[in-house]
Amino acid sequence: MCGVDDSRTCGDVQSEISELERTRESMARELVSVCIQNEDLTEKLGYHQASQQKYSVRQHDSLFIPDYLSH
Repeated sequence: MCGVDDSRTCGDVQSEISELERTRESMARELVSVCIQNEDLTEKLGYHQASQQKYSVRQHDSLFIPDYLSH
């Protein structure tokens, strides 16, 4: 006996275990994929924020340049 109730056989339990292992492996691969995507998006966000900040500073600085210096 496999230590389970009488309605399931050892083969049934082993089959279920195999299916759960395949599911776990699939979920682990998906987790790795999502983590890589998250890292990529975080990096792109950093570039975007830096560019946005540079643009904002340039725009802000250009507001204070006297007309006679801007030509």
